[in-house]
Amino acid sequence: LKYIISTYGPPVDIKPIWNTHDPITLWDSFSKLMEKYGTEDPDEADSIVAQVVAEFSKIDPGSFSHRYPLDKAGRPLPLAHELLDLEVLKDVMEGVAGHFTGCDGYLSNLEDAGP
Repeated sequence: LKYIISTYGPPVDIKPIWNTHDPITLWDSFSKLMEKYGTEDPDEADSIVAQVVAEFSKIDPGSFSHRYPLDKAGRPLPLAHELLDLEVLKDVMEGVAGHFTGCDGYLSNLEDAGP
């Protein structure tokens, strides 16, 4: 999200966001960016990815625990879920990655096409 916002946001007056890892804040900016480019979503993938982003935000609002084993005070971070189906998570994350890769390619093609 940060990459897409910082790369494609400035031409449509959306500033990069470097001061937060909050998934909802980043998603909101990304959504505005896509809207300004006039993208369509015929397969409704945006709403599905938005649900995944919201789920991650509920589990880890600052996107902290998936990056670090300890909090800022040195205490171990609790696990949000004791049981996790890694195969399902892998499939979901591959889908989300594919969505963002597709968005990057689409926006890059728009940028290459000129004004």
